[in-house]
Amino acid sequence: MTFIAANPGHTYSSILRMFPLPEGTLRYHLRRLEKEGAVIRRSESGRTRFYPIATTRGASGLKRPLSKSQQRIWDIVVKRPGATMKEIRLSTKMSRPSIRYQIDRMIESRLVWSEKVSGRKHFYPYDPKLKRYQIELKTLISSFLHDELDDEAFDRKKRELQKRHGV
Repeated sequence: MTFIAANPGHTYSSILRMFPLPEGTLRYHLRRLEKEGAVIRRSESGRTRFYPIATTRGASGLKRPLSKSQQRIWDIVVKRPGATMKEIRLSTKMSRPSIRYQIDRMIESRLVWSEKVSGRKHFYPYDPKLKRYQIELKTLISSFLHDELDDEAFDRKKRELQKRHGV
């Protein structure tokens, strides 16, 4: 990781030349760093390059290098959390398959998460704290709807939940 942070944009083969490691070992460690969110892989001019996430801040303040298409989608999702595929398509003038592909990459990178409501997917910027709050709130609402809580208990638990999550 230190090497990639000091030398962003190196290819797999150049990293392999720098370190006397078996190919499988290097491949394993690079994939592991990707899954942990420390490194991102970008395909540029037919070569796979690796970048540290912590040092690739763009104009948006994100720690990930976004493609132009991803940046356009990101801007919409941040401005309108809960945007649907149709709203993104109308705002970006991109095709549905292109948006789907870019959003899938963004979900893998934990930039965006989705929720299906009434048959439509809604996209939100990923925020672990907010996501946890929304899951707990849904559980609370579900208990209320199943008559496990009365109005006062629901209100009290909702206030506690909001206070705990700072919402």
